[in-house]
Amino acid sequence: MKQTRIRTYHNDGDTLEICETLHEKSGRWCGDFSKHDEKTRYTPNGRPWVDITCGDECPHCDAGRDGGKCSFFRREKAKDVIAVCFCEKLRVEPEKLLTQKRLE
Repeated sequence: MKQTRIRTYHNDGDTLEICETLHEKSGRWCGDFSKHDEKTRYTPNGRPWVDITCGDECPHCDAGRDGGKCSFFRREKAKDVIAVCFCEKLRVEPEKLLTQKRLE
């Protein structure tokens, strides 16, 4: 039986819950970001949550191809693999987010 837990991330006024499964051989907890990968989630301040392990290159990344070292990313804990991007060019105005939610 696989061990699972819910990891709660807090960042930029938002709370994100991710299901994690214990990888038996390594003893590490691995997050299931599949729902996050389907549609970008934004904080109430209009900043996107980013899975830094997905390898997507951001045109505004200031760390070249190593997005994990981008100074725009703010993690709750140093080794987190999910962060909030504080690049103003990727920020969505909170009013636009409210309009999108109403349309869904």
